[in-house]
Amino acid sequence: PLMVMIAEYDNFAHLDSMLASLFASLDVWEEETLDFTQLQIGLRCLVFQVPIRLSQDDWEYLTRGGTYLNPDGRLDHNCFFRLMKHELRIYTSRRLAESQG
Repeated sequence: PLMVMIAEYDNFAHLDSMLASLFASLDVWEEETLDFTQLQIGLRCLVFQVPIRLSQDDWEYLTRGGTYLNPDGRLDHNCFFRLMKHELRIYTSRRLAESQG
């Protein structure tokens, strides 16, 4: 449900605005960084028909084993934007393949 919402951007400025808003919504402690537990709680706070449940394995996959984390092992704004744009590329590629085949 999250990628469906994000994929509806009009231009790159709009995408950045959406990601900034999402990051702020997920950052429930307003620390400007997210660790596994904070992202897990932030995702639970989002209202979707089917709740997003993040496991430790999901975290490892999303962060590519820490590749998308800052030196403190957390997601800051820049890391989050890179991670989400990477996930958006995967999502849109998958949708394109489904539509063609």
